[in-house]
Amino acid sequence: MRIALVCLALAAALECSLADGARAATNRASKEIVSGASGNVSLGWVPRGCRHPGALSLEAEDPERSAEARWNEHYLAAIEALETEDLDFAHLHFCAALSAARAFGPRDWRFAETLDELGLVAYLSSDFELAETMQGAAVAEMLFALGPDAVEVGSAYPGRRGRLSSVTIYAARLNMLYGLLGRDDLAAETERTPYRVLERGYIPLDAATAGRLDWLISQYLLAEHFAAAEWLSDLRSEILSRR
Repeated sequence: MRIALVCLALAAALECSLADGARAATNRASKEIVSGASGNVSLGWVPRGCRHPGALSLEAEDPERSAEARWNEHYLAAIEALETEDLDFAHLHFCAALSAARAFGPRDWRFAETLDELGLVAYLSSDFELAETMQGAAVAEMLFALGPDAVEVGSAYPGRRGRLSSVTIYAARLNMLYGLLGRDDLAAETERTPYRVLERGYIPLDAATAGRLDWLISQYLLAEHFAAAEWLSDLRSEILSRR
């Protein structure tokens, strides 16, 4: 089911082909963001959609178990729930997996991957604005994890059926959602400059994010994407000036 849905999503995105519009998108998206206690200073936030009692109760289970074990258990439970179309159960377990993934290192892609799955659940639930928020955050977090030219990431997890993850694929899914929401201008911009999702409110623009930008800027410089590095450097300066 998952592969078929992904193929449909990518096909739709391809067919669909910051001024006031972007600012409005940022305002909508920022309503879904809330800060949380940090297991890793670089990932000290969670989406508001994961702060309801059901998700919190799952997060509180077995606190002494490793983050790795908790992520594996909840991620695979959520994938199984998707197979049976139990979207509420899938949402709860992906939220719990996301909480566990906050403890992983800054170059770990699983926080982004779990956000991507939460975007799928919201999409299947016809909550396209929440899906946009989750998918936009997934693009941003994958950039922070693997850089601008992120290699495709294979999976050892059977529930994912060998699906590949990358910034390009995540951005295509986000663009599909922009098409559904009538924001074709953002879709065109994301295709050209995916790093500009960082200004749309999908993740908090705080001191921790400014610190993470140092590494991302260095990766764009190494790739000789100088315009992107300059834009990100300006964003970092703007964030720090608000303190």
